[in-house]
Amino acid sequence: MINKNNFFLTSLIKNKKNKFVLIIKKFLAPIYFLKHIILIIILSLLCYLIAPKFFDYSKGSKNEIKIKNEMMKTYGIKLNNYSYILYKVLPRPRIIINGAYVNLGHGSTSGTIENFIFPLKFNQLYNYKFLKIEKVLLNNINFTVDVKYFKKFLTYLKNLNHEITIQTGKLKFKEQNNELLTIDVLEFNNKNNLNFKGVLLDKKINISFSNKKGKNKLILDIPSAGSKSVVSFASNSTFDNLKGNVRSTILNNNIQFNFEKNKHIKITNSSFINKLLSTSFDGLITIKPYFNFDLLFNVKYINLITDQINNSFLNTVKNLNINSKSNGKFRIVYKNKKLNYKFINQSDIKVSFKNRDIIFKDSFLEFDGGNVIFSAIISEYEGYKNLNFKLISNLKDTNLLLGKLDLPKNKDNKLTVLEVEGTLNLSSRKINFDNIYINKILKSKKDIKYIKIFFEKQLIEKNIIGIFDKKNIKSFIKEFY
Repeated sequence: MINKNNFFLTSLIKNKKNKFVLIIKKFLAPIYFLKHIILIIILSLLCYLIAPKFFDYSKGSKNEIKIKNEMMKTYGIKLNNYSYILYKVLPRPRIIINGAYVNLGHGSTSGTIENFIFPLKFNQLYNYKFLKIEKVLLNNINFTVDVKYFKKFLTYLKNLNHEITIQTGKLKFKEQNNELLTIDVLEFNNKNNLNFKGVLLDKKINISFSNKKGKNKLILDIPSAGSKSVVSFASNSTFDNLKGNVRSTILNNNIQFNFEKNKHIKITNSSFINKLLSTSFDGLITIKPYFNFDLLFNVKYINLITDQINNSFLNTVKNLNINSKSNGKFRIVYKNKKLNYKFINQSDIKVSFKNRDIIFKDSFLEFDGGNVIFSAIISEYEGYKNLNFKLISNLKDTNLLLGKLDLPKNKDNKLTVLEVEGTLNLSSRKINFDNIYINKILKSKKDIKYIKIFFEKQLIEKNIIGIFDKKNIKSFIKEFY
């Protein structure tokens, strides 16, 4: 009886197990069927994606012609020559043109592209009749821009309506057959604004151009040089008539001015401010056919009693190489405010650049008790820069001058006229006096030699700009008057 019961239970369990297996098989049957469907879909998709690799992209083929036409239509890029065109699937379907030589920017720019890449949409893989290039990547470019067509080049970049990215390469600027400068391109894109990163003269530069609510703004940043400039263009500004405002920070110098460019560049409402100098620099600048300028520096504050400005002056003069085609002039006007007393009350210095020379003509400095009228020319001879000068000093009120310098007054208080001619070698800091007259009486050679030694030891060797220092003037007058 017990065996019959066990047999019955065993049969019941076995039947239930068979029913469960049948249920599982019925449940999995559609999945097994779907597995084959999914496999077929994957294989079909792979075939769909891979098949374009075998299309004809040879020169003159329908696919090649459509690609070239679309590049020209959408990006204004004319494909003149190339090594080959290929299709790649991963990481997404795309066309790659290797070793391309192109023209772009309305004919303003030409050069080579190592890889020209643009992605394809799924519905474009088999019918290039519907090809639309909406995004391109250019790797390792080597472009040359003729400055004659630079405006065209900028217009081209500004009006690009589709995304373009450039990674690495070189951008060269030339005038006729002369190469002016080369910028190493790190990255360029126009996804939101025009953004450019590159290297110029071993300095990294970042340039961005934005147009928000009709306001155009250009930002130039050179981090390693401590320089950042923001150019805000007026709403009615055009390439032929640029208007706007510039604000710059260069190291510890703050610069701002309004500008308007048509035939000339007109500068107004300007200011240049640092610890040593505060001035405006309004005027006109001409670039073509030759560089020329006419500027007025209205100095509000200047500190002449520092080594910094002296070294800056010397380095500027020594390293200044004036192009014979670059001429111009400027005036430096200064009027001292009595609340901020300095030895110089006012000045009017006229400077012109002509045939590589720097010329000072009919300039004057006025101080308490007198003035100095001078003319001079800085010229270069055999690698040395020399300052040839002639000055006349009129001491109208000697006692007023002596009193300001805390020196004993002169009983006679006569008019004293000092006339000096000579040459100062700015490179070696040596001075030679041709003639020194005091009240039209020529000083002896012995006196002139003594004055020369005093100038070189006490003033010029230490600080050329120091000849305007009140302490040095006091020391000179005390020594010779």
